[in-house]
Amino acid sequence: MKRGWLTSCLIAALAATARGEEPPKPVEKSFLLHPAKPPTPALRIRLLPSREEQIAGDAAPFYHRALESLIGLRHREEVQAIKEKPAAATTSAYESAYLWLTVPLDKLPKAEAAKLVERRDRAIEEARLGSLRETCDWGFRRRNEGFMLLLPEIQDTRELATWIALRARLDMEEGRIEDALRNVKTGLSLARDVGRSDSYIQSLVAVACGNQSLQVLEELIQKPSCPNLYWALASLPRPFLDMSGPTEAEATMLSQEIPMLGKLEGEVWSIEMARSFADVLATKLGMILEGWPRSMSTFQRPALQDLPAQAGMLVWIARDYHRAKGALLESGVASERLAAMPMIQVVGMDSYRTFQAGRDDFAKWSYLPAWQGARGWAAAEQAFSSKSPGIPFLQLVPAARSAFVATTKFERRLAVLQAVEALRLYAATHGGDLPTRLDDLVDSPAPFDPVTGGPFAYKRDGDRAFLSGPAPLGYENVPNSAVAYEIRIAR
Repeated sequence: MKRGWLTSCLIAALAATARGEEPPKPVEKSFLLHPAKPPTPALRIRLLPSREEQIAGDAAPFYHRALESLIGLRHREEVQAIKEKPAAATTSAYESAYLWLTVPLDKLPKAEAAKLVERRDRAIEEARLGSLRETCDWGFRRRNEGFMLLLPEIQDTRELATWIALRARLDMEEGRIEDALRNVKTGLSLARDVGRSDSYIQSLVAVACGNQSLQVLEELIQKPSCPNLYWALASLPRPFLDMSGPTEAEATMLSQEIPMLGKLEGEVWSIEMARSFADVLATKLGMILEGWPRSMSTFQRPALQDLPAQAGMLVWIARDYHRAKGALLESGVASERLAAMPMIQVVGMDSYRTFQAGRDDFAKWSYLPAWQGARGWAAAEQAFSSKSPGIPFLQLVPAARSAFVATTKFERRLAVLQAVEALRLYAATHGGDLPTRLDDLVDSPAPFDPVTGGPFAYKRDGDRAFLSGPAPLGYENVPNSAVAYEIRIAR
């Protein structure tokens, strides 16, 4: 998976539908709860390893061992499938496992699922051992590849998370609640460790991994024998995924990819430097920027098939030169200095300044809680929604908000689970009744909605209650952004 490719994919996948269409229905789920009090001691159950459980060391080698085990088994199963049915298309074990996480429990082929999971017990155990380590360093910091860095092992953690979650679901169905909770704990630990990164891609994969575990947890808390997990959820770090690392790292990734950007403001370039910069733009930007002419060869040694792309880039630079020069003059750059610069340095300087300003106008809102920064972030997106002049570095900026919205929705899912457990605890001490208002949850306060910064909408209707939250600002037309839950107490 390449970072430049993800930038455009994220925007397309998470963009709102066309104006005028009806907003999609919210995520609708129903909980049938059995009243339960927390365990004693209240913090006996943890959904991440406690400090006492942690072991000094790095988790990454254990996760790599788990992934190697999965990849080897996957290869052997694919070869066996070809031998048995060489002409038939078959569903992979991973595809089956992913499906089995969503089918109703009465339709889950337990024997078949258990057989496949047992083959992967070694990988699941390696992941558990890794989850106990204090640190996780994937070794990606300060790599030279920049946007083009491939992250196959990070992508493969999705499969690992799926098998861990399926193991937890089978344990739950067979009544092994403690084992199910242990595997949910491993899955959430894996998600946390995948998210320990300097990349929005890893943050998004971490969300995908974590959602696998939360999907099982939503079923688990409805089991009569499941202890109340209110304090286990409350003890999780918030935010669960720290986005400060990716925000800082992604801000400098373009200059890391193209170090010559740091020399644009320096001395007037020679013809040789200008040509070198043109070569970088021709060979690199076409791979990470949509619409930019892509060339596989340099200007100094052009291939015949690349001549149209290289000519297109030079025309692009020439057309923007006078506008860029005027903008730099207004900003205080001396006219004599600009006159001495090659066209590509002038356009590059103005384009990079525009990128830096736009990047920071987006990134600054990430340092506020989601509910405080949403309006400013939406305004920043609107300001840069039109095609920017010059070299379109700004294309590399907007996907950042998509990553933050994904993590905020994950935080909301955790908050909903904690609120549901607060209701379950209330029912355990009030004769099975639900509260009239969330404010009645004195002994187990309901968390606020991370999307709005305020209480979830709550309404009791007889023996049912409804908990809901709106879509993040600007994502009203994006499926699965608003949530609505029905809560009932089993009698």
